[in-house]
Amino acid sequence: MDQLILVGSSVILKVVAPLQRCIMVNNPQEELKRDTRLLRYLVNKHESTFGVWAKVERFGEINLGDKIFLK
Repeated sequence: MDQLILVGSSVILKVVAPLQRCIMVNNPQEELKRDTRLLRYLVNKHESTFGVWAKVERFGEINLGDKIFLK
């Protein structure tokens, strides 16, 4: 996992591991009813992963609308 996430003009994050999703995505959220399809899809198509753990390589300010790049 030697990928970097570049956020805005200064922030750099280093991806260190995939993030396993838990059962919480099935639970109802405010106006949304319980739905087991999302976790089932992630398990079947993405080995239960949805996100990453990342380490901050370079701190900085991020702003709404900043571009994000994978390198």
